[in-house]
Amino acid sequence: MTSENKGAPTPRGVQAASILIVIIALGIAVGAAAWLVSSPQPRAPGASAGSAARPLAMANCSGSVDETPDQSPWTIPLDHCDKTIDDIDIKAGFLQKWTICGGADSFAISLNPRAVTVTGDHIHCSNIKSEVAVTYIGFAK
Repeated sequence: MTSENKGAPTPRGVQAASILIVIIALGIAVGAAAWLVSSPQPRAPGASAGSAARPLAMANCSGSVDETPDQSPWTIPLDHCDKTIDDIDIKAGFLQKWTICGGADSFAISLNPRAVTVTGDHIHCSNIKSEVAVTYIGFAK
């Protein structure tokens, strides 16, 4: 027997150490899950301690114009919306799609009335329909 193997774990020792590490990791994971479940959950803004938080909801709206006007800025009304739009207290809107004939420099999303205002240095354009789509997000009413 040589002294090279002294202090080195045997295959059985490696297996036991691996099992111990797995047991410790599982214990930490179970403890963390129990802590998350038992910790108090944050309330929605304006919600009292006794009221339930309102869930977030989304709705999509779209609109288009056949011709872009000569003047900037100009507006594309969002006249095609999901049915759920009336059940949401809208807080924000996110531009999801834009195809602007002649190009655009910037967009402004309006919550009420639902529309997108387009600004840009472009020429009158009528060969491609200008389209936008917006996802609105807010709390369910």
